[in-house]
Amino acid sequence: MKGNFGRKRRQSALVVTGNKNGLAGFAMGKGLEARTALRKAKNRSAQKLMHIKLFRNHTVCHDFFTQYGATKIYVWRKPEGHGLICHRAIKTMCEVIGIKIYTPKLRGQLM
Repeated sequence: MKGNFGRKRRQSALVVTGNKNGLAGFAMGKGLEARTALRKAKNRSAQKLMHIKLFRNHTVCHDFFTQYGATKIYVWRKPEGHGLICHRAIKTMCEVIGIKIYTPKLRGQLM
């Protein structure tokens, strides 16, 4: 069959909402335009809020593993100042949840 009859290009968006204090929600949205996909994902993520318990306001309370399709995520509790070693999308999600990213403080020394 030739031509583009019946074919429609669709956009998808992943949106994460949170308050940086342990409350976060995420959702996927699809639409014919990017703006429609973002709106749908934002509204859906606000409905799917969940509370994540934080340990000393910088890390998770316990180690866990989760899998969605071929994607596997391992999460370990680490000491303060360790930082995040992960993909930039997961790092952004951790920021929204409230997991702190390590930023070294200069002690009056130039590097």
